[in-house]
Amino acid sequence: MQEIRKIQSILEAALKYADEKNAQRITDLHIQIGELNNLMPESIQKNWELLSKDTIAAGAILHFMHIPAKYQCMACFQKYNPPDTNQFECPNCGSVGVKIISGEEFSVQAIDVADITS
Repeated sequence: MQEIRKIQSILEAALKYADEKNAQRITDLHIQIGELNNLMPESIQKNWELLSKDTIAAGAILHFMHIPAKYQCMACFQKYNPPDTNQFECPNCGSVGVKIISGEEFSVQAIDVADITS
């Protein structure tokens, strides 16, 4: 259910953007997905098709940019990409206290529209 709400909010943002640009069609959306996010591109695509049906975003191509997980150790402040996203041990000092720097993203980076009128 949370996934559908996230996709619905992206659709609403895209439709608002298209309206502001007086666009007739949304052609492409460029979406960032973090490695720690449980959202799968195939599932996003399927739900996008259902939610965007009968809108100017129907048929838009979704482009996914995958963002790797990156942690920062809270003991030695070393930044690192974990070999396994469920492994929090710092490779530098062995501490398990981490701050997540990246990998939780789910956002639209760009929206492409067509048939823009003045």
